[in-house]
Amino acid sequence: MKKLLVVLLALATVAAFGAVNFSGRLDVTPSLSYDASTLALTTSIGASAYLNVDASNESTTTGFYVTFASYLQSITNSYVWQKLYSSESLNVTLKAGLLSRGWSYVTGSYFSWIVTPPYFVFDNYTPAVAVDMDIANGDVSDNLALYVYSPTSTTADLDIYNSFSFGFLNVGLMAQGVFSAVSGGTFGFPEIGGSVSADLAEALNIENATLNAFAYLSVDPAATDLSTMLSDYLVGVDFGYDKLSGSLAFAKGNMLGIGVQTKILSPVTLGADVVWSDLTDVTNFGLDAYASWKTEILNHRISVKYASDTVTLAWRMRVYF
Repeated sequence: MKKLLVVLLALATVAAFGAVNFSGRLDVTPSLSYDASTLALTTSIGASAYLNVDASNESTTTGFYVTFASYLQSITNSYVWQKLYSSESLNVTLKAGLLSRGWSYVTGSYFSWIVTPPYFVFDNYTPAVAVDMDIANGDVSDNLALYVYSPTSTTADLDIYNSFSFGFLNVGLMAQGVFSAVSGGTFGFPEIGGSVSADLAEALNIENATLNAFAYLSVDPAATDLSTMLSDYLVGVDFGYDKLSGSLAFAKGNMLGIGVQTKILSPVTLGADVVWSDLTDVTNFGLDAYASWKTEILNHRISVKYASDTVTLAWRMRVYF
């Protein structure tokens, strides 16, 4: 009888969902490091993983999304959602949970992240209730989201995020802490983050090539002078032709990075990055070179990294599921 009840409960649970999708990644990375300044040799085996669960009912009007990270030790970017309105040109969705918005560690597309490249961060990641509106009309699409959250137990705040796309141009804008900026009887401006990217290969009708320029910035209107008002920025370009591709990026703090990769020896991809953390000191740089390939379900990458007088040899084995 108990077995029958378990089976019936399982069937009822499955029937409640029209679709349940699982996806994730598992990395295992043995490495060997040598520090020339101390003559020390160290070994390690790193491991990380995450699991995404995305589910909805049969009519896809309600659902949830959960990300389990670091071997299920933490939960990130997880929420429930319900469609309030749906048509060809407009979709309105209510979301509630641990919601991320903005830009987190964005950089060029072809950096390997073995050595940390120039990057940009302007995001918020808190429990919130959001109204998310997707608008589409021909080649024009727009996403507008309003996030209401509580920084403290006695206050509420508002973030506004908008992403606009038209042809080869994409523009993003985020206002963070709108209520805080106008509270207390004095009107102020919230912190602003923005992004713009342009597919120049499409705009210039360049065939069989990649040429994408991008820029990110954050502005603090409360800053006392113009030099500190631009609190962060990142500019760069992704480029590619045939089997060669790469990225060039420059960030605040005089940080410059160049990353290239080639598939000339396909199925093996060869790549290298060089990053100067501060161009005023050209001797302060990080360098890596790597080779990656796939064997059945395993994605392999063997890399050599140099940074701060330390050379590290690593073999990363990754599986997607």
